[in-house]
Order: sequence, then structure tokens, then C-alpha cells
Amino acid sequence: MVTGVSGNNVNGVEGIKPGMGMEEMMMLVQAERASNLESQMADQIKEIQSRNEQVRQLNDLLSSLRAVRPSGDNPDKWADLGANKSQAREIVRQLAEQGVKIDLQLPGDGSMDDLRGLPNVNVTSSADGRINEPGTGKFDAQQKTIDTWINDIKGKIDGLNSTGQLDMIRMQSLMNKRNQAFDTLSNTLQKIQKSLDAIVGNMR
Repeated sequence: MVTGVSGNNVNGVEGIKPGMGMEEMMMLVQAERASNLESQMADQIKEIQSRNEQVRQLNDLLSSLRAVRPSGDNPDKWADLGANKSQAREIVRQLAEQGVKIDLQLPGDGSMDDLRGLPNVNVTSSADGRINEPGTGKFDAQQKTIDTWINDIKGKIDGLNSTGQLDMIRMQSLMNKRNQAFDTLSNTLQKIQKSLDAIVGNMR
């Protein structure tokens, strides 16, 4: 039984009026429920798309790190983070924006002080085991540092993929509920139509 009729809504459902038949009220309730579920599905799709884009960015960054990682098994071996200063800066920026903690030694001329404002960047005066910028003008890092970043990025990707699986389960649940709401709405409309047909038939 639907209660709480006041003005033009019942329990927050627009369009329900005093004296309205139960089937008509059920139709409006199911229509609003279906609309709310459609809205929730749209929000869920945006979340999934946003998460997929983040996974794509992380995979691209992972590929970049693997490409610049020094070969061999010497953890102290250094390698440039890019073929030029711009590419190296871009990897530093992406790492910082993806939440990877970075200890960064900047050149003393102030030419890269803008990197101080990036999240997760700790500017240090020590180059031992850190990212630094030697005479080549490019940031470089040791193999062990790059390996730490790679493992960090892998962990973030795994976490996002696990969350993505839960998102798909929620999405499927919302789709099922929406379909049920539309089925109920369709059945209610059919019942109303049959009732109207019966009334018209009795009037003939």
C-alpha cells in the first residue's frame, strides 16, 4: 500500500496524486525507479571509463620504464630516463602524478624548479641512489630505483584491475535491476490497458 500522499508526490515520487489508482501509482513508482537506475548506471560507466583510462596511462608508463631500465643485473647501474631532457622530465612528471614517491636532485641553476610543485616529489641535495641530472642534462636513475618504480606501478595496476572487476559486478547488478523495473513497468502498463479496454467494452 502506498502511503504519504501529499501534493503531487508520494514518498518522493513525482506525479502521484490523491485518489489515483494503485496501478497508476505503481506505474509511476516503477518509472522513477527505472530512471534512478539508469542514472546510477551512467555514473558507474563514467567510473569504469575513468579507471580504464588510468590503467592505460599506467601501462604506458610501465612500458616507458622498461624501455629505459639498464640491462644486466647490476642494481647500481645508471640509465637516462629518456633520449632527451623533455622525455626524461615527462617520465618524472608521470611518476609523480601517478602517486610514485620520487627523491629528485635538481640542477642548481633553477631551470627545473617547477618540478618542486609536483605531488610526491621530494627534492634532495644528495644524488646517491636518487634521480639526478648529471652533465648530460637528462634525469637518470639506478636500476634498483627503476625496478622499485616498476613494482609500484604493477601494484597500482593490479589494484585498479581488482576494483574494475567489482565495478563490473555492480554494473551487472544495476542492469538486472533496471531490466526488472522496466519489465514491471511494462506489465503494469499492460494491466492498465486491459482495464481500460474492459471499461470501454462494458460501456458499449
